Amino acid sequence: IYLRQERWHDALETLESELDIWDGEREQAGVLARMGQVLLERLDAPAKAQRRFEQALKLDAECYPALVALFDLVYERGERGRALQLAERLVRRMSSEGAPDRRSRFYLRRGLLLRDDGDLPRAADSLVVALEQTLTDEQHVVISLADERAMSQQRSPFQTVGSLADYAERLIQ
Repeated sequence: IYLRQERWHDALETLESELDIWDGEREQAGVLARMGQVLLERLDAPAKAQRRFEQALKLDAECYPALVALFDLVYERGERGRALQLAERLVRRMSSEGAPDRRSRFYLRRGLLLRDDGDLPRAADSLVVALEQTLTDEQHVVISLADERAMSQQRSPFQTVGSLADYAERLIQ
């Protein structure tokens, strides 16, 4: 009720009460993640939100909402090393979970982190996945850019952004 009425402080109090109700660590982690999301998205309290996300991950190291939110938070703060650690924990789940636009943003950010870390092959893979996801989301086209056809060409379509764009356009048509 409080969430629909946008009574965020009351919603946090209710979520705090829920922590006492749940016995399981996984359920408690979910409540903490939800509290963190309210703090971050509605009350503009990123430091408090981060503490809740970290508490959630102490209870359940695989708490997806906490991992995703904490990844975004530390990435935006420029904490590259921490963001890369979280990205590696998320990469398998992100391929099948979450909103499509969030997946494409995640793979783009992961690719940039890997590039900055000097891991160019994995960075390229991640950026290709981001591009494929974006094409699916925005153009409603499902393609695989890094397929056997691309890999068998004498001149790689991945040499430049222009050659990749041309290759993607040929696949779409």
